[in-house]
Amino acid sequence: MRFVHTADWHLGRVLHGQSLLEDQRWWCERFVEFIHAEKPDAVVIAGDVYDRSVPPAEAVALLDDVLARIVRDAGVPVLMIAGNHDGPERVGFGKRVFELAGLHVAGALEAEVRSVVIGEGDHATRFWLLPYAGPIETRTVLGAPDVHDHEAAVAECVERILAVGADEPHQVLVTHHFVAGGVSSDSERGLTVGGTGAVGAGLFDEFDFVALGHLHRPQHVGDERIHYAGSPLKYSFDEALHDKSVSMVEFGTGCVGVHRVSLGARREVRRISGTLEEVILSTAVDKDCEDYVEVTLDEPTMPPDAHARLRECYPNLLSLRRKLDAVAPDSAGAEVASAHVERLTDEELFERFFEYATGTELTDVEREGLHGLLSERAEGAAR
Repeated sequence: MRFVHTADWHLGRVLHGQSLLEDQRWWCERFVEFIHAEKPDAVVIAGDVYDRSVPPAEAVALLDDVLARIVRDAGVPVLMIAGNHDGPERVGFGKRVFELAGLHVAGALEAEVRSVVIGEGDHATRFWLLPYAGPIETRTVLGAPDVHDHEAAVAECVERILAVGADEPHQVLVTHHFVAGGVSSDSERGLTVGGTGAVGAGLFDEFDFVALGHLHRPQHVGDERIHYAGSPLKYSFDEALHDKSVSMVEFGTGCVGVHRVSLGARREVRRISGTLEEVILSTAVDKDCEDYVEVTLDEPTMPPDAHARLRECYPNLLSLRRKLDAVAPDSAGAEVASAHVERLTDEELFERFFEYATGTELTDVEREGLHGLLSERAEGAAR
């Protein structure tokens, strides 16, 4: 049994105002080619197919094209669930008709967890399709009044799965949750605030493999059985150093093997740092100036023409920041933190903030201009 595990496509994603749809289309083309070449027994998409509950029409069309070319043209069944970004009813639309063609979808949580058997004899594998569902949905759909957190919600669903007593040689759970011990990144929308949405890995002891979605970094939690495939592309600058991939999962005689396969990216997502002149000079040897970049300048103040000059070198500059580490933590910053701000005038507050942010004091000309602006504001308020 060989199946491809992927998740968190987030079709329709926008990165710092830049639509990633063409980048996703590029990746999807390579993914379809990969499936046609490898001919796995199944493809598993573990949630967050779209980036939001009401996806743009172009994202829906892209998914429709990909699924048709895999299920219809390659003859490979697809097993897909909804994640916390997806609109479960939209993802699950037409599932009873689609499954006749080999597209098996679990959108909204149902009283009986959907399952699909792929393969025969010693290779038969039952895939349990458990979409994302919080405590409220679980209480309502399953009639479980004692469910008040994500751990209890998943435990209730797993208990019902195990009660069915399926006897295929391999049991795989496909779900979309944050398993305690996993490493997150900036681009994930938390299932809940403060980490209370985490579920324990011990809930999955009875499964041969757990194909997870939600965390964007490819990783195991505990052992190879509990696996996040990660997102196919980098969806935040926090993920700049991630190695994105899809996972080929293989069952032998009770063994699980996971092999990660990178399909590349149309443009990389990178972080660059240095002074303005250093960054500009580096473009002379940078062969990937079309990448999506975030530049952090090591300058005492932000040069007024920095953005325009950098866009000439990096047309896909999406984020420009200034390094604040140059400000001594025990000088102006500490003074601002410890001062009784209610005793300071607006002018004094601004002066201290300026020192904290730039590491320099206001010049006499700047201080005079500030005084004039504050005076104008006070006169306007008095009228």
